[in-house]
Amino acid sequence: MTDTKKRVFIELEVHMEKRKFSREFKIEAVRLVTDRGVSVTLASRDLDVHAAVLRKW
Repeated sequence: MTDTKKRVFIELEVHMEKRKFSREFKIEAVRLVTDRGVSVTLASRDLDVHAAVLRKW
């Protein structure tokens, strides 16, 4: 594997780490969408959470 390929692989591993969110964070994120009318897309961008994850909550 070349150095460039190794670097890309390592960078992908770093970005793919599973993050854990507190129950309170999840509740507030959902409230942004359900109570305040913020779109899932906008809320997910602002909170740095994938939209699919936010929809599951």
